Amino acid sequence: MSRSVVTLPPQGHYLRGRVRFANPAARAAGFALLLMLVGIPVYRIGGITPQALIAVLLLAFALALGALVVSLAGLASAWFQAARGGGAALRAAILSTLALAPFLVLILIGTSNPRANSAATEGLAAIDVSNAAPLRPASPADAFLRGPSGRLAMLGTSANPSVLPSARYDAAPVEVAAAVEDALKALGWEVEEIVAGEPGQESGGGPLGVIHDSGAIPIPTPRAEIDSPNASAAAFSLPERNLYRVTAVARDFIFALPSDVAIRIAGNGDETFVDLRSVSRETGIDLGQNRRFIEAFLQQLNFEMAGEESLSLF
Repeated sequence: MSRSVVTLPPQGHYLRGRVRFANPAARAAGFALLLMLVGIPVYRIGGITPQALIAVLLLAFALALGALVVSLAGLASAWFQAARGGGAALRAAILSTLALAPFLVLILIGTSNPRANSAATEGLAAIDVSNAAPLRPASPADAFLRGPSGRLAMLGTSANPSVLPSARYDAAPVEVAAAVEDALKALGWEVEEIVAGEPGQESGGGPLGVIHDSGAIPIPTPRAEIDSPNASAAAFSLPERNLYRVTAVARDFIFALPSDVAIRIAGNGDETFVDLRSVSRETGIDLGQNRRFIEAFLQQLNFEMAGEESLSLF
């Protein structure tokens, strides 16, 4: 008796499709991460212009966003239709999420900070300096002190700039000025100039890093002493005045974008007040960076002043 074999036609529920474009999406997301990891350091060392960096970041954002959309579609297909390639889709989703995370953080920071590119303490928040004499001969860095109107006004787009309380210390202005120098050095900010005395009365120009005295004799600071690791605030020999002006440049950690900082140290009786203003040099919106600069400086200055007070007890 012979036996016959019957072959049944394939049934649809045994057929499994494959997630499309999952592997290309994972490669695109990885390339977006690579663009950011390479583009930012190259910009910091001056290898590309700010416009080129913006183009690189926009390309990375577009690649990561497209990869995320494809990966989510692939995950849905793998879950609901049992399609093959779910692992590649998951890998693409993880890489694209990592690439998009910095942009999400920037959006959150931007929405939680005013649309401004500067910040100041109360004493310098709205001072009109249209008729004031400059602290030193005009230079490109003076843009942070005087805008087109000649005022200490916001540059770029500014709506509600950050205003922080001024710092007050029960110490002589010269002691506070020395602590300001130490604070700037600890923060790694570039000190451009220190002016002792009323603006417009300082001695003639000199190289950056020179302390100008409004008295008859300017007191220079040798560069070797400034760069010495053992240099202290006393080594600068600041002349005793009731007013000091300091200009410096601060840079953020990621992009090293410069902000011009103006610091005023003014005595009032037995008290000394410290006010400062920080303005981004190259961007119209700072995402709160200048406010963070001021907060970091005041925190470091408080630390330096605490050290000055402890030394005065001996």
